[in-house]
Amino acid sequence: MTRPGDGLRRIAARFCDRRTMERLVEPIVADLKAEYDTAAAQGDWRARCLVWRGYGAFWKALGLHCIMSTFQPSGSDSNDSMGRVVAFSLGALTLMTALLILPPMLDASYFKWAGGPLEKLRLILLLVPQALPLSIPMGICIGVVCAMRARRTSPRHVAAVLAIAAVAIFAVWTMLEWGMPAANQAFREMVAARLGDGRIVHLEPGLNELGLSRLSQRTDARAIQHARVLWALCFATGPLALFSLGIAGVVRRFSAAIAVSVTAILLYWAFMASIDEALREGTLRGAGAWVGNILFLLAGVLMLRYRQKIFRLKPEATN
Repeated sequence: MTRPGDGLRRIAARFCDRRTMERLVEPIVADLKAEYDTAAAQGDWRARCLVWRGYGAFWKALGLHCIMSTFQPSGSDSNDSMGRVVAFSLGALTLMTALLILPPMLDASYFKWAGGPLEKLRLILLLVPQALPLSIPMGICIGVVCAMRARRTSPRHVAAVLAIAAVAIFAVWTMLEWGMPAANQAFREMVAARLGDGRIVHLEPGLNELGLSRLSQRTDARAIQHARVLWALCFATGPLALFSLGIAGVVRRFSAAIAVSVTAILLYWAFMASIDEALREGTLRGAGAWVGNILFLLAGVLMLRYRQKIFRLKPEATN
């Protein structure tokens, strides 16, 4: 016979570790059962109300525990570290995407000619693929610093972060190859149709509407330079992720993690902007578009090696 609280225990056992089960879940379930048994034995009609109130208290306590455990650093090397990285990265990615599409949304000139709410919604959705190649590396950078702050980094953590970065790189490549060109072209043609007589207009694709493969086939200097910058941006998540993992160990506070990661992002985009300008002027050639990625990759590797060296020396210093 299933008693009140048994279902909650089964659900929690799938997602919570042993410590959380012993210190949080089991006491709440035990209190719920005790209160229900007491009320049911007395024939109290409030027994069912006590069950629902106990369910509410359970989810409230579990939610607060998840929030507190997420924002409090821990020195353990448990498997939940990568779950924290994914959770923080997805949250930061969503926020960064919203911030990047916000300026066009606030610009009345983009939406004043829209036919109605559905057309405005379509315009907003077309802005998302244009923002994702930038927001994905930014989200991973913020997520790694916030999730791994004040934690000892193991080779397993490095491998897991690189695996997450590889997935992100594939997502950015997909956006640059298909998502962003198609969205840009559709956005341009919608604007041209509305500004004209309302008929469908087919525009010649520009550099931003070609995709990486078609852009790489071009032989003109501007297209070659643009392709190199986009390929460097495609792989930006890897260096940024390693850099973030290397610097996360010296950060403890959540506010400091946000400040450090945002500073790293601004520094990287400053590098990329200067590199793009140098490529346009001809002062930088060839693989110069990859300078920013190489610098951040080297910085991340050096910081990780330095941290591992410090951890190895600590036991010797205490003897």
